[in-house]
Amino acid sequence: MRLGADLELAWSHPAATAATRKRILRTALNEIVVRREGAVNDMVLHWKGGDHTALQVKLRLNAAGRHHWPIPEDTMSLVRELGPVIN
Repeated sequence: MRLGADLELAWSHPAATAATRKRILRTALNEIVVRREGAVNDMVLHWKGGDHTALQVKLRLNAAGRHHWPIPEDTMSLVRELGPVIN
């Protein structure tokens, strides 16, 4: 209960695993809306309490026009898992 009252403490707690952080996000978020325009992803996070957070992520491309780094598999797994919930 104490960790639930302080999200930052719960997130950065030494015992918090990636799975724990995913559960925190699933509990706290209603949806994530992503719009891609060229090399920029505009994202809006809709929190369960009614707040919204706007983020802009610029994609770095290499000389061949590909992403500079691959998307980590755990991120893709989370997106696949949350996809049906978000839609």
